[in-house]
Amino acid sequence: MNGKHKTLSFSKLKEINDNSIKAKLNRTIDKKSLERLKNKEFPIGDKMVKLRDTTFLVTFAMIHNDKEMRCQIRYAANEQPFTLDMDMADYDKLDTTIIHNA
Repeated sequence: MNGKHKTLSFSKLKEINDNSIKAKLNRTIDKKSLERLKNKEFPIGDKMVKLRDTTFLVTFAMIHNDKEMRCQIRYAANEQPFTLDMDMADYDKLDTTIIHNA
């Protein structure tokens, strides 16, 4: 997991997902499911964190259909990732962070 990775907030995830739905891309996240998940809590260290307050990590990305990015997005190691297709411009605007394994 070492290296540079794209990250995004819950609000950015919702915004990009909405863009992807409007563009009728193949992989999107159901809006109602995403809304229900925003208050889900999961442990980080010794405290519980709500999904809407966490940073999402893009763990896999590839060019899809020559015009968009297909991404796997994680918020916790023990949870299934989201798969989301997004416009390359949206992908390029994501924050980048460097992760170093201890």
